[in-house]
Amino acid sequence: NKDLHESVELCSDLRQFKDYRPASHSVLTGELRDANTENNPLCIKPEAGEGAKLSQGRLSVILPPRSWNVITLKKEKDKR
Repeated sequence: NKDLHESVELCSDLRQFKDYRPASHSVLTGELRDANTENNPLCIKPEAGEGAKLSQGRLSVILPPRSWNVITLKKEKDKR
């Protein structure tokens, strides 16, 4: 989400990926001038995101302002 002040809702139609579910959500966020340095190598690091929901084949999640997000989907195993 490149908006500097507002969160945004991401909605994706995943109905064609019938057996897939959100497995993880990683977020990078911080102030625009933040940077990892030798003295502070973990100033910016991936953190666990939350709130990714799948309902009736539609994924929805709120993305925080100034953030880079990765949502990983995983295929459920056949229950036969």
